[in-house]
Amino acid sequence: MKVIVIPDVHLKPDMFKKASEILNKGLADRAVCLMDIADDWYQEKNIDLYIKTYDAAVRFANEFSDTLWCYGNHDLSYLWNKHETGFSIFAQPTVCLKMNELIKAAAEGKNIAYIHHIDGYLFMHGGLNDEFVRRYVSPDDHDDVEKDGFSGAQRLIAALRAAADRPGGADSRRRGRRRKRQTRRRTAGAAGVGAAGIL
Repeated sequence: MKVIVIPDVHLKPDMFKKASEILNKGLADRAVCLMDIADDWYQEKNIDLYIKTYDAAVRFANEFSDTLWCYGNHDLSYLWNKHETGFSIFAQPTVCLKMNELIKAAAEGKNIAYIHHIDGYLFMHGGLNDEFVRRYVSPDDHDDVEKDGFSGAQRLIAALRAAADRPGGADSRRRGRRRKRQTRRRTAGAAGVGAAGIL
C-alpha cells in the first residue's frame, strides 16, 4: 500500500489540495496527516487563515474518510490550553471549534489519535524513543513490532494507549517516579537522570 504523509501543516491549506490531487491520480492509496494544523510565524491574528486551513482539513477528511490523523503538539496545546511556541490567544476559540469539526469528520474521532499504524509501520507526530517504550510498555511487548510486523504494532499501540489511559496517564507516572528519585537523591545523595517522554 502506498501512503502519502502530509507533514506539519502550520496554516498551509494548499497541502490538502496537493494531497487530494495525488490521491485522485491514484499515486497513493491513502493518507496520514501529522497535523500541527495551527500556527505559523507572524500569523497569530490572521483568523481567516486559521479558518481556511481547518476548513480545508475538514473537507479532506470528508473526501478521504480513511485518512489517519496524528495529533501534534500545536493541536493539543489549544485543546489542553497549554501554550506552545506560536500559540495564538486570538485564534484559540476558533481552533478549538474547528478541531472539534475535524474530530467529527475523522470518522467520528476513530481516525484521529497520537499514534497509528499501517502494515506494520508506525505514524506519529513527535516520534517515539526507546527509553519511553521501555518505561511504559511491558518487556513482552517491546520488541514485537520488529518481530511480528502488523500485529506487533497493534500490541505496541494498545500498550501505549493503556499507559496514557491510566488515571493521570504516562505523565503522572513519570512525575511520580521523578518525585521518588528526588526523595532518594535527597536522602541518599545519589545523582539521577531526568525522565524523558513524548507527546
